[in-house]
Amino acid sequence: LLLSAQGVDGYIWSAQTIKANGTKLFVAGSKKEHTFHVVGSNGWAWDKSIGTAPAIIIAEGYATADTVSQALNQPVIAAFDSGNLPKVAQDLHAKFPSKPIIIAGDDDRHLESTQNKNPGREKALEAAQLVNGVAVFPVFAPNEQMESSLSDFNDLANRSVLGLEAVKRQIESVVNNLVITPIKNQAH
Repeated sequence: LLLSAQGVDGYIWSAQTIKANGTKLFVAGSKKEHTFHVVGSNGWAWDKSIGTAPAIIIAEGYATADTVSQALNQPVIAAFDSGNLPKVAQDLHAKFPSKPIIIAGDDDRHLESTQNKNPGREKALEAAQLVNGVAVFPVFAPNEQMESSLSDFNDLANRSVLGLEAVKRQIESVVNNLVITPIKNQAH
């Protein structure tokens, strides 16, 4: 798989390859920070597809962005890794200041016991806070997350008994609360 890595300026600054074994590499010497890949733009220019979506949804990696895009039938941003989430969120917020931002975060609980940190959750919360957005994390069936080291919405869709419908329900409820509820309140 070859993914373009672009910035809000529309330029492609790098590319990420994802090999069949899951190895991810960027073009040597290229820029990764502040770049992202848009999943599900349906052939539209990236800024038009994001501009017409009810909210900007940013995920950590491509697989999660693709899963969320399929569940909601809307474009989703892949920030490539947790460290890039805050940078991409700020860049997109600057370009679309009135658009709500949702971070579909990874919850790396399996790392808490060995590394005493949860980088997916920490960076998703940081990104959401920086742009006055909301971070949402997958909720798995009882005991699934720790027993199977599940952490993201792609895991929820493909490795949980709850499946893709759970991804849709969990994230769509956040989109509806951010987008539809304020519109109803303004109408009164």
